[in-house]
Amino acid sequence: MSNFTKNILFILTLGLITVKAIAQPVMTLPTVTTVTNAGATLGGTIAGAGITFRGTAWKISSPVIATDNQLVEGGTTAGSYFHPRSGMPPATQIFFVAYGTNAGGTAISTESSFYTLSNPPIAQPASFSVSSVTSSAVNLSFTAPNDVTVAASGYAIFRIGGATLAGITSVNLPNAASPTNPSGSTYIGSTTLASDITFQDATVVAGTQYTYALVPFGYNGAQAATYNYLITSYKTVTTYTLSTQPLAQPASFSVSSVTSSAVNLSFTAPNDVTVAASGYAIFRIGGATLAGITSVNLPNAASPTNQAEAPT
Repeated sequence: MSNFTKNILFILTLGLITVKAIAQPVMTLPTVTTVTNAGATLGGTIAGAGITFRGTAWKISSPVIATDNQLVEGGTTAGSYFHPRSGMPPATQIFFVAYGTNAGGTAISTESSFYTLSNPPIAQPASFSVSSVTSSAVNLSFTAPNDVTVAASGYAIFRIGGATLAGITSVNLPNAASPTNPSGSTYIGSTTLASDITFQDATVVAGTQYTYALVPFGYNGAQAATYNYLITSYKTVTTYTLSTQPLAQPASFSVSSVTSSAVNLSFTAPNDVTVAASGYAIFRIGGATLAGITSVNLPNAASPTNQAEAPT
């Protein structure tokens, strides 16, 4: 066979060789869990052959490419994966993708985003107390903490009927519009004033014991997902609301009989008993007049006193 013929056969043989290209990985389902004020757990799902790298990338603006804050997760198999990411700014929208690499190149998933939490306050309020009580409202008062290195953006107030409030271990972040205490208390409101502040609970029932908890939080002022609660050593206070005040005075009040050592008094129930009295307190003073009673020393009904003149 001549060299010319051999060359033709060699060329024909080469022409029969088929080179099959390797497809890039297919990236789907970018996922985020365990968000903090400095990072989150990111992941995705990868499909394809010959995987050499898989990981995530993030940035504080869109679009994100595979080299933006890139971190290799470490696995080389197809399937779902996730890994912790750090170094993110607090209270910020983070855009991220999952990426994968093989001999065919690098592919990224669709882009997703989330908000990191705000920095949490580092101290509880200096004080938390009940400033006043009526039958229909409890007024609470609290002051800012002494350490305001990272000040609270506001405070959430929780309430439970009774003398004790079970430990708050979490609230239902990130939805601060209606945070809940898993131990069963009621979220009654919040304030975003960071200075000395009061709060009124006007949803109480008369003659009932309540315990309140005050939980400070960080917040960027715009996105509910950035709320971050400080639940360590939160402050509580317990009080009773006043009973409902009777609607009317007794229909009559008179001296029924007198001796040298006793005075017998007589009174009848009021005509309007829509809200009946639970009982009656009786005051006495020597002389012809009794100065106007404007208050008694609530809540100690065991020994009420007349503001103008002490009884004897």
